[in-house]
Amino acid sequence: LGLLKAKNKQTLEAVRNAILDDRDPRLRTAAARAASEIGDPYLVSYVKKAYERHIQGRAELIVHLKYSKNQETVDFLIGRCARDDRADVRTSAIHTLKLLSDEDYDAIEDWESWWSIAKHRPDWVQVESVDAQGAKKK
Repeated sequence: LGLLKAKNKQTLEAVRNAILDDRDPRLRTAAARAASEIGDPYLVSYVKKAYERHIQGRAELIVHLKYSKNQETVDFLIGRCARDDRADVRTSAIHTLKLLSDEDYDAIEDWESWWSIAKHRPDWVQVESVDAQGAKKK
C-alpha cells in the first residue's frame, strides 16, 4: 500500500476501508501511510474514526497526519496531547505536530499557545479538510 500512487475511486475506497480494519493495526497504519502519500482529503476523518474505534496502534496511526496541514488535524493532535492517557500516543502527537508545523515544543501548553496564534495565519486558514461524508470543513 505504501507505494501505491493511484488516486482512483476504487483505490481510495480500499485504502479508507483498510484504515478502519478491525483486526490488524499494522494494516491500519500502512493504509494511513498510503492515504497520506496519495493525498486523500478524507485522511483526517478516517484516522479519527480508527483512533476512536481501536486502542492498539494509535501512536503509529496518527503520525501519518504529518502532511495533512489543516485546522482539524492540529486540533485533533493537540487534543491527543492533552487528553490521551497513553504516553506513546502523546509522544506521537507531539512528534507529528513538530513535523506538520516545523515548530519544536514539548509541552502541551506551548502547543496550545502556538496554535491560538497560528490558526489565524493564512497558511492554516486557507486549507480545508473533508469529513467522511464529503462535506468540506474549514
